[in-house]
Amino acid sequence: MKHDLKPRVCRVLASIFGVPLDSVDASTSQATVEPWDSLSHIHLIVALEVEFSVSFTPEQALEMTNVQAICDVLRAKGATG
Repeated sequence: MKHDLKPRVCRVLASIFGVPLDSVDASTSQATVEPWDSLSHIHLIVALEVEFSVSFTPEQALEMTNVQAICDVLRAKGATG
């Protein structure tokens, strides 16, 4: 059964960036979240690695600039919702 990763990804983003969960959706990206800078991006990557028990390559981490891209990379790593 395929589980949707988006709710978990959105919860992690809301927590890391200190924004309301209801303001995070599939279109959320670095361009739409003011606190999402290079340092907080590192915190996000680490939090996602812990949440989903995966490791990202530097190239993958650089690709993960919006909710959809994060979900795509997580799916490629075999993560489930």
